[in-house]
Amino acid sequence: MLMVLIASGSPVDRPELSETNMSTVHPPSKTIQLEIATPKGPFKGEFSLTTKVSEVIDTVKNTLELPKDASFELWYGDQRLAPEERPLESFHLPNPAKLTLVATGSGV
Repeated sequence: MLMVLIASGSPVDRPELSETNMSTVHPPSKTIQLEIATPKGPFKGEFSLTTKVSEVIDTVKNTLELPKDASFELWYGDQRLAPEERPLESFHLPNPAKLTLVATGSGV
């Protein structure tokens, strides 16, 4: 004969089921708010954490109509966000983050 026991109990008996525990569990944010200082003024935007640094730079260039052939780097304080093919999440930035878009190359 096979006997099956079914666990039951109220949240009082099982603290992991309490409303407090269930309502305070928040999934981690999958986006980041960026405020970026640029040569044409501030840019604010929300990006997925999986967005590559190069895609952020392209978005800022297109939105602010910066020269398409100009070369830029993205900086967080004194840290350059490189290589540019890395996703934002790999830099462990605070949310929101203040960055700086810096022109590079011979035209600077």
